[in-house]
Amino acid sequence: MVRSLLPFILAAFLAACSDHTPASLRFFEPYPDLNPARAHTARNVKLVEAMELYRRNDLSAAATTLEGYLANDPEEESTGHFYLANCYLALGRPYDAERELDRVESDRLRPFQDEVEWYNTLCLVCSDQHDRALALARAIA
Repeated sequence: MVRSLLPFILAAFLAACSDHTPASLRFFEPYPDLNPARAHTARNVKLVEAMELYRRNDLSAAATTLEGYLANDPEEESTGHFYLANCYLALGRPYDAERELDRVESDRLRPFQDEVEWYNTLCLVCSDQHDRALALARAIA
């Protein structure tokens, strides 16, 4: 059943990214912030600020703030990288998004594992890597 739907799933991805502009991401929605009440600490002030921007859908400002946060905290868990990947996808930067998702995948705890597979597929489609996207969609199915 899922196998028979694969061409339709890939077609939806292709339609989502057909012209590589943010407006073309018709089927893409940034992943919701699952922890909107995260506690402020001295270490995560920039993350909290970035996620507030993210929730307000100011994804360009959120990306800039997350970039600064991650540059100053190389030990950051995957949360910052995952949401930065979502910002990059929304901004039409699939290669940058894929790089951030690779960082999330390398986390030994593998958070967002299922989500990363789907967003990686979208990154591949948006960067015209359709054969790789199809292979990943088949693996997901």
